[in-house]
Order: sequence, then structure tokens, then C-alpha cells
Amino acid sequence: MSKKRRFGRVRRLPSGRWQVRYAGPDGIDRPADETFTNKSDADVWLTLKEAEIRRGDWIDPDAGQIPFGKYALRGSATRCSSRGPMSCTEACSRTTSR
Repeated sequence: MSKKRRFGRVRRLPSGRWQVRYAGPDGIDRPADETFTNKSDADVWLTLKEAEIRRGDWIDPDAGQIPFGKYALRGSATRCSSRGPMSCTEACSRTTSR
């Protein structure tokens, strides 16, 4: 009888390799960035990932995936509204082109 895991999941893929998935602190279900040749390696990886999250050392693997220009334009809509006649695009262009 298998024991229910308290954190994450490990499953065998059709290729015979093992895949790990876990819920990050942000609530998003994430796969490991690699697959494993055996289940014990997958279990160890999952245990280390849980410890990383508990210590507060987890880094979002998607961080930095938004291009800066898109990020700046998204944020400028809230920051530029009180700047008077200058449009948000102009304000953003002036600050990001330096």
C-alpha cells in the first residue's frame, strides 16, 4: 500500500522517467525543470524543494519572464495618471530610455 504524500506529486511517464510537480507558495502548480531516471531521485528533489519553500528561499521560476518594456507600460498606467498632459507612453518612454 502506498503512503500518501504531504507535498507534491511524483509520477512515472510513458518514457519510463519520473516527473515531479508541486504547488509553489504562489499557489501555482509547477513541474520540476527536469525529469528523473529513478523515483528515489525524484523524491529527493521534491524533499529539497519543500525545504527550500519552508526556509523562504524559493525563487519563482517565472520571475523575469515579462519583458521590461511590457512591465513598464503595465505599471505606468497607474503611475502616470497624475502627471498632467503628458501621456503615459511619453512618461514611460522618457524614464525607460535613459
